[in-house]
Amino acid sequence: MTSDDGDAFMTSGQSGQIYFSDDKRMWVNLLQVIIVLLRPQGEINFQITGKTEEEAVQALGDPTTFTANQQSTVAGWGEVNRYIVGWGRNRWSRVNLVPTNTNDATQEVPIEIEEEVQWASYGWSTTKVGVDYNISDIIYEFVEVGIKDLS
Repeated sequence: MTSDDGDAFMTSGQSGQIYFSDDKRMWVNLLQVIIVLLRPQGEINFQITGKTEEEAVQALGDPTTFTANQQSTVAGWGEVNRYIVGWGRNRWSRVNLVPTNTNDATQEVPIEIEEEVQWASYGWSTTKVGVDYNISDIIYEFVEVGIKDLS
C-alpha cells in the first residue's frame, strides 16, 4: 500500500530497454502494450517510451491512468495507535476480518502505440493513498519491420 501512517508517498518504476531481437537491430511497428495487473487497487499511471527514427527516446502513445474497477476490503494488521495500551503500540491496533469484497484477480491495461521503434520500455507511478498493485505481465503486440540503416 502506498501510505505511511495515512500519508501518501510516491511509488514508481521503470523497465530497461526491451529490444525485439537478440542483436538489438530489429525495428518493429509497435501496435500496443498490454500491462496485466494482479488485484490492483487505486489509481496507477503508465507511460511507454522508446527509440523512434526521430528521437533517441520518445514518449509513445498517451500517458495512461488506470483506476481499478472495484476496491477490495483490506485485511490484516492496522497502523500504530499509540493510545491503545498493549497491542496498539505494537502496530496491532486494528485487526480487520476477511475481505467482504475483492476486485478482479487480473486486470489488463491496454495502451495503443502505433509507432515504429527499435526498443521500448514501460514505466509506472502513483502518488495516491491506498494504491496496491502487482505487475504480472507485459505484452508487446508488434509487427516486424526489419533492420534500418539510419546513418
